[in-house]
Amino acid sequence: MAGIVPVYVHCPLITDENHKKLSKRCGHSSYEDLIEQGFVSEAVVNYVALLGWCPSDNREIFSLEELVEAFDYHHMSKSPAVFDVVKLKWMNGEYLKAMDFRQVLSSWQSRISVKL
Repeated sequence: MAGIVPVYVHCPLITDENHKKLSKRCGHSSYEDLIEQGFVSEAVVNYVALLGWCPSDNREIFSLEELVEAFDYHHMSKSPAVFDVVKLKWMNGEYLKAMDFRQVLSSWQSRISVKL
């Protein structure tokens, strides 16, 4: 059977600030929960991509296309990564600052309900 042999990579464990494994059973947020809390999707994807991986140029803010281009599994850590909500909030703020008002309004319209 001819073909390309796949490369398997083990992603590091993601822990909370107490170095305990993240778990929905323990009340940790899923991607959907973070979006419902008001985080920008691109910021969440960018932040999670950096958990356990360090780009060669130490950049922190990437578009999805830039992440795909820059990702190299050789730069993944074997140590557990800590999910830092403060860092995620900072990154989310950077994404919000880079968006124009219409983009921000559009992303929030589905979450805003006005009662008259």
